[in-house]
Amino acid sequence: MARESKSPHSTPTFCVRKPNGKWRLVRAYNKLNNATVPAQTPIPRKDVLLNNIRAEGGQTAMEVHLKHLRRVREVMRANKRYANIDKRMRR
Repeated sequence: MARESKSPHSTPTFCVRKPNGKWRLVRAYNKLNNATVPAQTPIPRKDVLLNNIRAEGGQTAMEVHLKHLRRVREVMRANKRYANIDKRMRR
């Protein structure tokens, strides 16, 4: 059962037959796009934000992270512990 939406945020949705005979769901976003107000400033990329965020002492988040990694490595070496690089780099 389908009914017409009264929401101002909805978009017309309907089915169109594809050349192979199957149906495709289509949404007409043109009215919604026309009503959208564009951003005044561009949205920065995530990597740019992470590199420029300042932590305590005026350091970037990346600098703080690298400082922490160096300290961890120092403690590991002092205690004769070593990281398995192959295991660490696996995802």
